[in-house]
Amino acid sequence: MLVIVKDKTIEECKNEVNEFLKGKSFHEVGGYLIGTYDYDASIELFFLDKKAESTSTRIKLSSDSFLEVEKLLTKFPNFQYLGTWHVHPGKGLPIKSEIDEATLFLERFVIETDNPEQYKCPRIHIIFNENFTEIKCYTMNLDLDYELFEVESMTKSNLDLLDIINIIKEKLNEIEISNGKIDLDDLEDIYNNLVEIRDMIDGSLDSLESLFIFEEFKEIFYNNTENIENIILSNIRNNVNIGILTMTDKKVIIGLPYHPEIIDSADVNSELFGFWKYFPYTKIDLSFEKIFLTNFYLKTKEEYSNQFFYFRCNKELRIEPFVVRFNSYDGLRYDEVELNIIKDSDF
Repeated sequence: MLVIVKDKTIEECKNEVNEFLKGKSFHEVGGYLIGTYDYDASIELFFLDKKAESTSTRIKLSSDSFLEVEKLLTKFPNFQYLGTWHVHPGKGLPIKSEIDEATLFLERFVIETDNPEQYKCPRIHIIFNENFTEIKCYTMNLDLDYELFEVESMTKSNLDLLDIINIIKEKLNEIEISNGKIDLDDLEDIYNNLVEIRDMIDGSLDSLESLFIFEEFKEIFYNNTENIENIILSNIRNNVNIGILTMTDKKVIIGLPYHPEIIDSADVNSELFGFWKYFPYTKIDLSFEKIFLTNFYLKTKEEYSNQFFYFRCNKELRIEPFVVRFNSYDGLRYDEVELNIIKDSDF
C-alpha cells in the first residue's frame, strides 16, 4: 500500500496547528485522517481534534470529534476514515512510541472483534515532528502463516506420494548394517535418517487426512457452486460485505451472518464450510485481506480443522474460490509504510 498526500494538504495542516497552538506552550496535537482508498490511500484532510486530551508527550483523541468526522463522511460518501495523525515534540525524526500504539493505533481490536464488517480499509498513522519538517507513516501488519490454493490445483499441491516414497527409499538405502551389527560411529547418522523418515511419514499422513477431507468438501463445493454465488451476491446487494458458509446434514450450503464463534461444532446440522468477503476495490491489498483471514482463524482454530473454503469477491463482483489452510498466528506489529508527498501543481 502506498500513501499519497499533497504538499498543500500538509501545509494547511501545519498552519492550522500553528494557529491552534498560538500563544500556548507546546503540547501534542492531532486528529483523524480523511481521504480515499482503493489499494492505495490518498489523504485529503487532516482533521484537527480540538477537544483532544493532551500533554507535551502524549495525546488522547476525543470521541466527540470522531462523531464529527462520521457526520462529515455522510456528506462526502467517496471519502473514508483512514486513521490518525499527531505531532511529536522536537525537531528530530518522529518515531512511534508504545503510548502511540496503546492510545492511537487501535485497529488491533479488529483482529478479535465479533464482526469486522465495518473495517473498510487498512488504518494508517502519520506522525509529524514539531516543525513539520519530518514525517513518518505507519500501518499494521499481521504475522499470519497461511496458504491459499486454487480449488483445481488443490489435489496436486497437497501431496505427491510417488516422490515421497522414492525419497524414503533413498533414505533407507543410506542406512547400511553389515553382519547384523551397527557401528557405533554410524549410530548418529542412522538415527538422523530415521527421524527424517518418521517426519516425512507423519507429514504424509497429515496431508492424506487433509486431502480426504478436501475431496469430500470439493464435491460439495461443485454441487453448490451456483447456490454459494447467489448467497454472496444477494448479501452484497443488501450492503453486507462478509459472511460465513455452513453445510447442513444434507450437504447443502447455507449462509449465516459473520459470527463464526456461534457455530457449535456439536451441531450436526450445521458444519462450518468457510467464509466469504467482498472488497469494493479494483485491486485487493493482501495485507488488508489478511485482517479478515486472521479474524476468522482466531474464531475457529479451537473448534475446527485448519482448512476451509474462502470466497473473495471484488468490485466487479467476480467471485474467486480458494481453499485456505491456516498454520499459525504470531501476533501483529506496526511497520513504516511508504509516503508519497506530491506537489499540488502535479495534479
